[in-house]
Amino acid sequence: MRHLQGKLRCAFIIFSFLQHLASSQSVGVVQFAKANSSMSEDNELAYIGLIRTQGSYGQVVVTVGVVGNRTQATWGEDYYFNDTQVVWLDGDSSAKAIAIQILEDSVIEPLESITLAISAVHPAQAIGTQNQVAQLDIEEDTDGGLFVFTSAFNSTEDVASNPVKVSERPASLKKQCLVLATRTLGSSGRARLAIGNIPCDPKDYPDVAQLVFDFHWAPNSQDMVWEDGENDTRCVVYREAYYDYAKPNASGILIWPDTETEKQEAICLMPTSLPGSSAWGIAVPTSGLVILLQDLLPDELVTNCTAGQDCFIDLNASRADDNTTIFLSRDSCKSCSQMAAGILDGDTSDVDVVGLYLSGATWLLDVPSNVTSEMMPGSWDFCECVAVPALYKPDPKRMSNPGHGISSRLEEQIPIAIAELNLFGPFDSNVASCAVGQPRCRISKLLGYGLQIGDYLRIMPSCSMPGMLDATPAGFIEGAWAQMNENGSFDMNSTVSMSQVEAGIYKLCYCREAIGHDCQSIRSFNIEAGTFLFDGPSYEPTIKLTIGDTFNLSIAGTGLSSEDEVRLALKCGSSQGRYLQAHAVASRVYYFGTLTSDQLDAGEYQLCWCTVKRDSHFCNTSEDFQAFFGIVGLQCFAGHVNLGDGQCLRCHRVWEGPNDARNMCVTDPIMLLILFLFNALMVLALWILFSHLDAFKDQNKNKTTQTTATK
Repeated sequence: MRHLQGKLRCAFIIFSFLQHLASSQSVGVVQFAKANSSMSEDNELAYIGLIRTQGSYGQVVVTVGVVGNRTQATWGEDYYFNDTQVVWLDGDSSAKAIAIQILEDSVIEPLESITLAISAVHPAQAIGTQNQVAQLDIEEDTDGGLFVFTSAFNSTEDVASNPVKVSERPASLKKQCLVLATRTLGSSGRARLAIGNIPCDPKDYPDVAQLVFDFHWAPNSQDMVWEDGENDTRCVVYREAYYDYAKPNASGILIWPDTETEKQEAICLMPTSLPGSSAWGIAVPTSGLVILLQDLLPDELVTNCTAGQDCFIDLNASRADDNTTIFLSRDSCKSCSQMAAGILDGDTSDVDVVGLYLSGATWLLDVPSNVTSEMMPGSWDFCECVAVPALYKPDPKRMSNPGHGISSRLEEQIPIAIAELNLFGPFDSNVASCAVGQPRCRISKLLGYGLQIGDYLRIMPSCSMPGMLDATPAGFIEGAWAQMNENGSFDMNSTVSMSQVEAGIYKLCYCREAIGHDCQSIRSFNIEAGTFLFDGPSYEPTIKLTIGDTFNLSIAGTGLSSEDEVRLALKCGSSQGRYLQAHAVASRVYYFGTLTSDQLDAGEYQLCWCTVKRDSHFCNTSEDFQAFFGIVGLQCFAGHVNLGDGQCLRCHRVWEGPNDARNMCVTDPIMLLILFLFNALMVLALWILFSHLDAFKDQNKNKTTQTTATK
């Protein structure tokens, strides 16, 4: 029995050994550890696990690659991964991992995935039946941020639930911020934002501001961009000033004020995140951002004045009293500490403050012409600071009465707009041009504030310097003035008179008729409205040529072009006589070639210019060549004279020759001397001849007498 138990134990040990030996010689199977996994794109690497089970005998090599038709992510943009081999050595059954490089971008995209497959196994029996394909989902990160909008007047007030209220008061000469945007909850990537005007929902806002009638909207021509890492607060909606709105790069809202009593009118704007933006949200309701327009205050005053003229502003109906400080501001009355240069004190009877005057107790404010001529046309506010007694310190530069001066505690006072000044006139940034000799000179668009039909415009060397005013050319005084017509343009009075003035750069000078301000005098045109370019050639000094010379003309001037023409004619604008015409080469050089008597008669010619740049001019008629810019004297060739008919002839008298100008015959002293000597020699020769003849006759007579005597 004991012997039998020993045999059984031995057999069991041998069986277990053989079983272990058989299992240890199996290569096993290889598969992915998980069939599905996900990873945020802000992780640099994603790891995919592979496992070897059911054996570890021998070496196993597998290849893992991307299944292209089942992968939405883009290689090189979203990830980097190439086919990779994974090796298990003999006896190795540990888990392995492959790494995929994830590329973070800065745009919001749909869910993207990468599908991997075990594409090759050696030995083949190691191929498993499960998890041979694995999918990795790349999830968007949420660090691109969210846009939140607040009021520029109260940064804690969310515009999404609290509309921004804006007065209809005309905007100052400086743009005003209405809405701020903040990028929050992340700043990764480049965020792009745009804002557009949308119709308001009548259910929420029954009184809607009308585009064109109540406001204008100029969308920003450039995207608003927060670069990677930027999360600052920026102004995204502006209220534009009228002056800035006239510029081509203006953006924002231009509000037109009116005097009607209205309910609050709404303007609705919608921000959108542009394609390619990393921001994942915009915190606004479906109604968008809302701007509510509020009527002007009932006690506001509006005074209309003209630049360059005295302006009187009646403040009797205002809140002004003896304890208030009044200042003129180009910006809205935000703070009494932000004073403009000019300040007045109500209890001062007659104070000269930067050209502003207060007359007695009637509160009549006088802004003199020398001040209004320096002010930019547009809307100005008269602001008062009230509620806090002013503390004064003397300032001899501003005050004539000791003990009264600028308040040192204006920041403690409350600013209120009590009056408004509309200063009418042109902006000094206008640029206009006409060409010398053109049949019409029209300035079709003059930018300004409050311009009206009947306003005058003159072209002058200067609008304010007395010496320059006196030097205004007569042709400009007579012809270079115009009144604004119903189309808003200015047609100069006489281009024929203007063509008598040399081309160059001049000033546009403005005037509006008023009592004591007569626009018939050039000294009333004291407001500069911009620059006037009088296109054409500069005057040339007199050129002297001879028939047979080659004539090449190089000119200088303003606004010249390669389409210009120059004519050599007896009189600019006239069709009388013969002429030569040349086309511009490189806009400034004209080749007339060799001047022959077949082309032109001798005489004095005018240089006449024409351009086809404007007014449908073709420079093919004599009337087109009105612009005179020089004289060419064409004289006869040597030894010939032009006696007024243009023909070159020799002088009839032998002792006469042409003068230096070759336009008349004059006595030639040398020829006269030669002729005198010739005649003298002729007389001498004749005398000698006759003397010899007389002697010969006497000799013959004597011979005859002697012969007779001999006989």
